Amino acid sequence: MKYKVMDKITDYKGKEIINNLENKEGKEPLTYRDIFVTALNGIIPEEKQSIENKLKCYRLTAKLYKDADVFVELSVEDASFIKQQVGKFYTALIYGKVCDFLDNESIK
Repeated sequence: MKYKVMDKITDYKGKEIINNLENKEGKEPLTYRDIFVTALNGIIPEEKQSIENKLKCYRLTAKLYKDADVFVELSVEDASFIKQQVGKFYTALIYGKVCDFLDNESIK
């Protein structure tokens, strides 16, 4: 499935969440790519990640940067892996938003 990973993440009230990292222009809204990349490249000290998973994280991150201006094609397995990683690093709000985004669902 294709995803527009540069879409911005909003809070429960629909307000854009600001990324804590600053760039040349200052702070910017948090995107799904920001979340995915952090979760794919983060380290949990008490968890030993297999070399297969490390390679998968690297390849997914490279893919997210290569095609991010348009749409990124992710398989069902890739989306599931990303959700698993995000669940380890983020709060319920971010995890829920990511699940809705990757499952192509929205709360009505």
